[in-house]
Amino acid sequence: MLNLLKTLRQAKMNKFVFFFVLIFFVSCEKDPGLTGDAVGGNLNTLDSLALTAYTIADDPKNALNEGDVALGRLVDARFGESIASFYTQLRLSTTGFEPGTNPSLDSAVLVLDIEDTFGPLNNSIDFEVYRLSEALDAAANYTSSVDLSTDVNLVGGLVGFVFDEDSTLRIPLTNTFGNELLNLFGSTSTENNDDFLSYLNGLYVTVESSSGGDGLFDLELTSDATSLLLYFNSDSPEDSLYTFNVGSQALRINKYQNDAFGSELEVQLNDLSNNDETLLIGGLQVSKSIVNLPDLSVLEGMIINQAKLSFFQSDYGDPINTDYENPEFLLLTGGKATDSIQYFLSDYSTSNPTAYGGTPELIDVNGNATFTFSYNIPRFIQRYVNGETDISFLNLEVVNYNNGNRVKLGGGNHPIFPLTLEILYTKP
Repeated sequence: MLNLLKTLRQAKMNKFVFFFVLIFFVSCEKDPGLTGDAVGGNLNTLDSLALTAYTIADDPKNALNEGDVALGRLVDARFGESIASFYTQLRLSTTGFEPGTNPSLDSAVLVLDIEDTFGPLNNSIDFEVYRLSEALDAAANYTSSVDLSTDVNLVGGLVGFVFDEDSTLRIPLTNTFGNELLNLFGSTSTENNDDFLSYLNGLYVTVESSSGGDGLFDLELTSDATSLLLYFNSDSPEDSLYTFNVGSQALRINKYQNDAFGSELEVQLNDLSNNDETLLIGGLQVSKSIVNLPDLSVLEGMIINQAKLSFFQSDYGDPINTDYENPEFLLLTGGKATDSIQYFLSDYSTSNPTAYGGTPELIDVNGNATFTFSYNIPRFIQRYVNGETDISFLNLEVVNYNNGNRVKLGGGNHPIFPLTLEILYTKP
């Protein structure tokens, strides 16, 4: 299944398809179905439940061989600072290459294919490239918090870059590093990719944190446009350019560094009340929210006809939201006190996945425009009322965690936009 997920990501399928595939990697509970109909005057409403919810730091997730990687820096008063970097191997485009006699380097450049961007990207940003000093292992468990060892010396960098609708990001490499690669040709290190990877473990591409930056680049490392180019001259050249590729066989690892110091997120992470007024949900595995399920013993023996859990953006229209977009949808799963597995709720249907909910919808709440993320969960609530599930809380998080999407929602005790659970039920 993991290979299927990676194949879909690499095929650039949209994020909604990615969400539907994701359900196969989350444990599911049996769907008991719903019984009974709302007949006569027997339909009742329960919509005054007191719900509690809070924000926690998101768990680092698998970061190996995602189709796309993020590169850049975000800073805002709500979520703090996030820096997205990556590690990657390089591979030979051809083996046995001959650069001719007396090859002389002109330049070396790392070219990264920009598939998409996030944020305004109005400020300049500095990029840095380092050499990996440890080998990557396809069997290892790499998460997005991984900190691999690198050489202390820069092998490339770009100062003061300002995005101008470019299709690629071109980072110059040092002449020292370029000459080192050029001089490898003719040695055993370029006879095959295994020997080359034994010589060059890979590169670490990151952002100089004090340089600014106000956005992210979504990079497609496996495309033909992503490469390391050596431009050179020689006395009898067959070629004056050599290309090192990344490609689908190279190992690639996303790395995220999140610092909530001085932000609203820091306050919430330090709040131990488990009942936040607002909830902060952020991509790049910054943060997610936990919703405590209420006592529904009053519904024991009742038939649940509908149950709708709704979250509302609490700062819609605030200028701070113009830079960083809302998530395209949020994932709601269940959790148990006995393990750390996320369980997909039984209301999801492969034949009609959009009915489950989670995509933002612009609505009016008592004269206030805002976005809502709503979920239809009657089957799960029926199981919960019947005591047929061990799920005791819910998780709410960004699905596509490789981008910077983030949103501030009303918590259980928000004065205007509290999260709500509306239940329609009938007596048997």
